[in-house]
Amino acid sequence: MTIWGSFSTSMQALQTHGHAMGQVSSNIANMNTVSYKQVDTHYQTLKNGATPSFTSFSVQPVDIRRVSGQGPISSSVNPYDLAINGQGFFVVNTTPSGSGDTYYTRAGNFSTRTVDLGVDTNGDGVSDKGAALTTQDGKYLMGWLSDGAGGFGSTLVPVVVNADVIAPAKATTSISLSGNVPNNNGSAASYNSSISVVAATEGGAAATRNNIVLNWSKVAGEDNQWTLSLGTSNNDNIDTAYLTPDTVTFNEDGVIDPADASSYRLEITWNDGSVASDITLDLSDMTQYADAGGFTVGTPKDDGYLTGTLVNSSFDQFGVLSAYFSNNTVQPVYKLPLATFAAPDQLTAISGNQYRANNESGAVTLRSINSRNDVGSFVPTALEQSNVNVEDQFTKMIVTQKAYTMASTAFKTADEMTQEVRDMKR
Repeated sequence: MTIWGSFSTSMQALQTHGHAMGQVSSNIANMNTVSYKQVDTHYQTLKNGATPSFTSFSVQPVDIRRVSGQGPISSSVNPYDLAINGQGFFVVNTTPSGSGDTYYTRAGNFSTRTVDLGVDTNGDGVSDKGAALTTQDGKYLMGWLSDGAGGFGSTLVPVVVNADVIAPAKATTSISLSGNVPNNNGSAASYNSSISVVAATEGGAAATRNNIVLNWSKVAGEDNQWTLSLGTSNNDNIDTAYLTPDTVTFNEDGVIDPADASSYRLEITWNDGSVASDITLDLSDMTQYADAGGFTVGTPKDDGYLTGTLVNSSFDQFGVLSAYFSNNTVQPVYKLPLATFAAPDQLTAISGNQYRANNESGAVTLRSINSRNDVGSFVPTALEQSNVNVEDQFTKMIVTQKAYTMASTAFKTADEMTQEVRDMKR
């Protein structure tokens, strides 16, 4: 290599070390950016030229983005914030229909955007409004929609929470009572308790809760036998009501034979168009003991509930977004996939902490997470922070600065040497 080649070599060194310093600056600038992945600059030789007796090498930078490196996870108060612990990415799309360009991200600090759903599920005559989950730059989070039968579809769609959705009612099909009727040795006695029954239309779009009186009458001369009947009710919604059998018999030990305790049926027809009710009345927890407290019946437990409105929604560790309703029901709505790649560090980085697949990264695999021992899991109400090691970056800054200074010295020295050659002509 001639003296002139040293200019090229040292200039390439200056450019390479300047590039490395730029990446250090980017890492430090993004140390508080959610899920930012550190870029490490490495060096490799670059052949400048060769003669029979000498080969010249300069240097060029090689960047490696540590996309697969886990960042620390910190808690959050936003119910839609979500971190990934382990491998994988969220899937996002540029359009609300999901037909646009697809990208991948680890940044789970999702916002909401109001969208018109074009349906009226609550029957108020106004089109439902939904909250679409989006990235900070407006791309739509994608997931699998619930099929309503405990599973999820296979086509990715934008995740949209319908604020106007209604949880359908469920008509009562079983009621259980617990309490005690006093053992009064065959003396006549009569007590009243009440039960609550939900009557619902087909599909549960409309429902009412109805109170019904139960009358307990001791059979005269019988120590352990009671007549159970439906008392007078002022509920105009009841058309007909029948209870069978109408006799309750306790054993000598004060309990009802298990086979008999669950054999009671309450059949009701309604005036409001609700589906006729066929209800099992379970008396397994009723007893007949001598008790100074007299007749006691706890709050009846029934499996019916009225229609419910949306209270809130949240993710779980498997990426399932569930809706919680005012009738205490919970419905899974979406499930997020984890998008994995054979070589995630080779993904093409774009703005917004997002990535695009390419030939080097390999094709995407969408995984349904069902176990904590899977390749990754979701952490609700949490965010993954950047994986930048600040101490390491300051060390690299010092080393890079020193290398840059040395390269500039080499350049200046070569310049001085050429000046010596120039002066030789004088």
